[in-house]
Amino acid sequence: MGSYSTLYVDGKELFSRKHEPDQVLMTLFQASERLIRRGSIEEIAPSLLADDPENASEQIELLTYEITVNALKDRLDLMGFSIKFARDEYERIRNLKLEESQSETEPISDAPDSWNKFEATQHALQELPFDRWLNTFEKFWNDKKLWGAIPRRPMPSKDSPLDELLLWYVSTQSYDIAYSFLSDDARLLLRALCEILPPQAPVIYDLSELAYDSGDAQELAAFAEAYLDGGYATTRRIIVLTEGRTDQRAIEGSLKLLRPALANYFSFLDFDTLAIPGGVTSVLNTLKALISVGIANRVVALLDNDTAAHAAVQAAKLGALPRNARIVFLPRLSPAENYPTLGPTGMTAMDINGLACSIELFFGADVLTKDSGQLVPIQWKGYDDKLKRYQGEIMHKAELQSSFGEKLSKAKEDPALLGTRDWAPMQMVIQSLVEAFHDMPPIDYGLENAE
Repeated sequence: MGSYSTLYVDGKELFSRKHEPDQVLMTLFQASERLIRRGSIEEIAPSLLADDPENASEQIELLTYEITVNALKDRLDLMGFSIKFARDEYERIRNLKLEESQSETEPISDAPDSWNKFEATQHALQELPFDRWLNTFEKFWNDKKLWGAIPRRPMPSKDSPLDELLLWYVSTQSYDIAYSFLSDDARLLLRALCEILPPQAPVIYDLSELAYDSGDAQELAAFAEAYLDGGYATTRRIIVLTEGRTDQRAIEGSLKLLRPALANYFSFLDFDTLAIPGGVTSVLNTLKALISVGIANRVVALLDNDTAAHAAVQAAKLGALPRNARIVFLPRLSPAENYPTLGPTGMTAMDINGLACSIELFFGADVLTKDSGQLVPIQWKGYDDKLKRYQGEIMHKAELQSSFGEKLSKAKEDPALLGTRDWAPMQMVIQSLVEAFHDMPPIDYGLENAE
């Protein structure tokens, strides 16, 4: 019979692979998420006793990797498997299959009121764009009688309701296309399912059968975890270049608190240990150096959304960047559209996006608001002749940085503060890193050779 590795989502079996771990699925987990349980078959795997009841006391090891749907969604988005990419790929393949079907010869139905599998499949394909597929799969997923039933329900007749035809189509499986999702990349199917599954539902990759057969869960884990990097650019750490240690500490600290499932997928320059100079010019020079040596990792230069950064990028004349490099400005802030500024004519509220938005503007309203109830203002510093606009800088930077550091420390000690303090702006910064490469398909060198 052989042993299988199996992916369970919310307690339901979704995929299985015979004899060995799935290289692609393993890239979705980390070694720290490994769980090895040791005990007797009777204690930790009573289901095995159905085939071997006499060995209830035999000591075995079970091997699983466990995360949540929310963590899975974050990682897929980071790798470039966004919901938009999943939808676009599904529709691209669906249109190709519909075009190909026009040249195929339809078998003749056995009776006027029935149709054969070819006809039923083509009709389902025509009626099943991405969003409808997702809606139909959700019904299938929640149908306790239909899910996991073997054999699957019979093909409906022509006069059956359309929903019955679509449920039949989605519930059918083939070796290369699971659940009639039109892609052979499991990550695209998983990203689609993240839209309908509970965020905290468990995602468990179970290698226990393989571990039981091999007799050594640790050795199997070492073998499986060799795929965690796997040579794929999508799973190597993204290098983030920031303008200084304040940006680095704020973003790295926020990642660990707000999106812990992503924290180990980013690598930040260590300004303290390496004594790296800060500033936008230094960031762009470092980016040029990494590009020049042909680094395989994805690299993001994350810059302030201010006049100085925009002027420096324009002056750098970088030209077309390679597909693994991006320059990303801090995202546009709605509160910054009417923000207090201090200039020669006194205090004026105006839109400072693109003029004076440094990382401090993303510390949250609870940090930026003074005891008086007023926001810490921007002070205008200089004028850029080429861009024809002023450069601004937030006042009391050191105090704000200290306050945000304290905010991070307190939230680390008391996770309840994650729901009571203003983290939305920092979530936006993190999301801008996650989506930095969403304008193109995932970089996946070597995946075409995966078995």
